[in-house]
Amino acid sequence: AVATPPSQTPHHDHLALNEVVKTATSRQISVLLFEFGVAIHSVIIGLNLGVVSGSTFTTLLTAICFHQFFEGVAVASSAVLAFSNVKPALLTVLGYSLTTPLGIIIGIGISTTYSSTSNTSLWVQGILDAISGGVLIYTGVVELLTNEYTNNREFHSKARGKRVVTYFFVAMGSCAMSILITSVLIGWWTMNGVLPSMTWGTWIDHGDMEASKGAKLQEKSNKHKRRAARGISTAKETLWFEQILNQIQTNHEELAVQYYRNPILDEKYEVIPWSRLPVGIHPKDGHLPLKRIQNKRHQVENLAIFLQSILRDGDVVVEFCAGSGYVALPLACQFPKCSFVLLDMKQPSLDIALERIELAGLKNVSIFCGRVEEFKSAFDVGIALHACGEATDMVLDKCLAAQAAYVLAPCCVGKIKHSQLEYPRSKSLQDAISRSEYEVLAKAADFGHSGQSALAINQTNINRRKCKSVLETDRNKRASEMFGYSTAMYIMHPFDATPKNDILVGLPRHRSKSSFSTFLSPQDVNDALYGISR
Repeated sequence: AVATPPSQTPHHDHLALNEVVKTATSRQISVLLFEFGVAIHSVIIGLNLGVVSGSTFTTLLTAICFHQFFEGVAVASSAVLAFSNVKPALLTVLGYSLTTPLGIIIGIGISTTYSSTSNTSLWVQGILDAISGGVLIYTGVVELLTNEYTNNREFHSKARGKRVVTYFFVAMGSCAMSILITSVLIGWWTMNGVLPSMTWGTWIDHGDMEASKGAKLQEKSNKHKRRAARGISTAKETLWFEQILNQIQTNHEELAVQYYRNPILDEKYEVIPWSRLPVGIHPKDGHLPLKRIQNKRHQVENLAIFLQSILRDGDVVVEFCAGSGYVALPLACQFPKCSFVLLDMKQPSLDIALERIELAGLKNVSIFCGRVEEFKSAFDVGIALHACGEATDMVLDKCLAAQAAYVLAPCCVGKIKHSQLEYPRSKSLQDAISRSEYEVLAKAADFGHSGQSALAINQTNINRRKCKSVLETDRNKRASEMFGYSTAMYIMHPFDATPKNDILVGLPRHRSKSSFSTFLSPQDVNDALYGISR
């Protein structure tokens, strides 16, 4: 056989040139297709960033910065390899850099009307995500993996060991992405009620709590070490809050904790006729996990039993820290002649509320996105279910300033030490203990975040629960001492509706009743708090 020089067979050069042109063109098309998929995805995440605010914005911005940085590296490196001319490569990179800002601009423009949970939004986002995901999967499998591993002669010429290692890492990368996607889906299912799991950010499942027991014990050990370094033992700290509690109970009768009998115990009918309410009003329509739906019904009913006797035609009712309006919306159905305002600083929660309001066809409900102190309008009744820490005191101050009645179910109190508000709240408790002693009580009272195990019946926990009762009494005492309110304190029924099961009720003089109900005996209080006599 005789080798023929290429110059004598010009068609060989032509075929080789065509192959090179074809390869270059296919690479450029692949890059443009890849950028198209990334661009759609970038517009969507930019839109999501444009419609959020507060801590959600900060978290999302941080995640997007990392995400877009690595996508940008992928787009830019692909463009440099595909285009021999600098200009098209720069245009490709510039186009990518504009997609997320474009989505943010769109998000800002529609932020006042956009609802992430509306059918239209979900359909549009789902279709665009599907297109984007399909393009990216095609690009990754057909253009990237096929070219690099199936049709790449250089790769096949490598030693078998190197190829096996490469295949192994590709498989591990696929597994890692599958695990990540599964975790995201489980999180989404959990938050949207498909999987019952979390209540107020903490696990209900005792198996999950056991799984994290080691980490909690380690954290507790570290706290003990820090206390020991300051010369404070755990025993001394426990003794300290018990000494303060005993001092209040022994020397200050005016601060005696008095619970009234919850009228829900005498109710023969449903407090709220859930089955007869419009679509969108039941807690299940607020995208809650199954366990939280049951607890939320109990919590709402325990507040509603008081509001039903307080509300008058024409009243303006504000649910502070409303979330998606679990308390106010059922009442809005029952009291069409009252006006209701849902106040919350988280727009996504109010978006869900708007969807529920539209589904139910309610005309007497409006929303206010902002902080408690930013609300300046007049109102007659204030509600708050589990407003955390100082938020309950801010709501209470707002009600007192407006001479509005209030029905509040306070939440945690441990972080009150960081508040700029004055503590203790009432003059009576101010005369009894200092701010630092109040903070010791608040720390002891901050319990019950992790389901019923946090309510184990022992003397230390009983005393901690008494600290919580003292702090809630202090709040009501401020209203009666300084503003002439008639006040009462109740315990939710059933006792395990929530670990934070105190209810504060206050009425200004022009709404005051002659009597709320009868006081509970110490034994009745134990029954109400723990479900048993003690």
